[in-house]
Amino acid sequence: MASQVSFPSSSADDSWTDCAAGSRVASLALSKGSAPSFRSDSYWIRYLAEMSQGSTVAIDATPLLTGNLTGIGTYVHELIERLPGRINVLAFSMSFRGRNRLTELVRCRVSPKWRRVVPMEVAYPLWDAIGRPQARYWVGRKPSVIHGTNYVVPPLGNRRGVVTVHDLAELHLNDYSGQAGSFRRHLERAASEGAYFHAVSNVVATDLMTRLGVPEDRVRTIYHGVPALSSETSPPPGFDQHRPFVVAIGTYEPRKGFPDLVSAFDRIASQFPDVQLLIAGRQDLHSAEPDLTAQAKADSKNGDRIHLLDYVTPQQKAFMVRNAISLVVPSLYEGFCFPMLEAFVSETPVVARPVGGIPEVAAGSALLAQGDTVQDLAEAMEQVMVSESTRDALVIAGLERSRAFSWDTCVSEHMDLYQIAAS
Repeated sequence: MASQVSFPSSSADDSWTDCAAGSRVASLALSKGSAPSFRSDSYWIRYLAEMSQGSTVAIDATPLLTGNLTGIGTYVHELIERLPGRINVLAFSMSFRGRNRLTELVRCRVSPKWRRVVPMEVAYPLWDAIGRPQARYWVGRKPSVIHGTNYVVPPLGNRRGVVTVHDLAELHLNDYSGQAGSFRRHLERAASEGAYFHAVSNVVATDLMTRLGVPEDRVRTIYHGVPALSSETSPPPGFDQHRPFVVAIGTYEPRKGFPDLVSAFDRIASQFPDVQLLIAGRQDLHSAEPDLTAQAKADSKNGDRIHLLDYVTPQQKAFMVRNAISLVVPSLYEGFCFPMLEAFVSETPVVARPVGGIPEVAAGSALLAQGDTVQDLAEAMEQVMVSESTRDALVIAGLERSRAFSWDTCVSEHMDLYQIAAS
């Protein structure tokens, strides 16, 4: 049986309402103090078991509501899937879009206050101005620890907080200068309220301490595990699956560096006339990046060999990662990089720029460009394509490196962090 963690008891709780939503069961809204008209024996067995585990951690599950999981959504999914049974978990969301589906997406309890909605464009100015609404507006009074899984946690009041920071691109790159002020304020507010910070790499942890002044004893580095690729594969439409290709995967946004990748491919394409370039990922609606990448393709003399794909299915992603000559990470900044780990376990060589957390996560298992210029990236891509011995060495190193990343370890270290935050 998995170990259990007990936290200090929280203040007066909504005992009926906090147990109103069960795993994969439709939420039933109950007013405080009113008894439910019906509960099965299995419900009460589960309820008593949960109450014996101590206080509750409320986890922001909003990244699960995007429809197609991003890297952050994958992290939240793994966390919420693996924590129940080890600690008492309450999922919540501050999003209007898709919130009705939350009970279908998680196997832990869902906050009975899931119907409460404050649009983020309204909540953010209110948080800055008056520190309201506080976290209890969304999660009730029971949870001892509130975990903001995607950079932001509501004002904590008398609760304890944990904030996951995936990268600090907003503070590194000029493309994000308009967002950096708001971004910084949310993190600094959480720090002023005594929140702890989960950094996904040591590079992100150092940024939190040096750029935002978060005390060292409030920052913990916890690595993610390796995302599971689909066991089934199918090629995405629109390219010749019988010709070799290199692939890049990620959201179309400035820091991903996709226009630079197109330029790097152009510099070596004449040496490899059969090779195609595939770029796949969801579009960032707040960014002009899809247009920039499309323009780079339009300007390329090899545009007919460059394929820009939207979000691909898990089966299509598995096909691309497992069958590519190499996976290329042209990013200008990354805090961690899931696609690199997916390539490691798929025995696909990785080429990447030496930026952010990439050298730390790769630890010698990817071929890093000598610098961050387009020419540096092109030369690294060329080396992997011409040298079988380089590819073989990267495959062996990648498989070995992938063993350092475990979801079980990630979840156990989260449990430790929750206990520290609550104590």
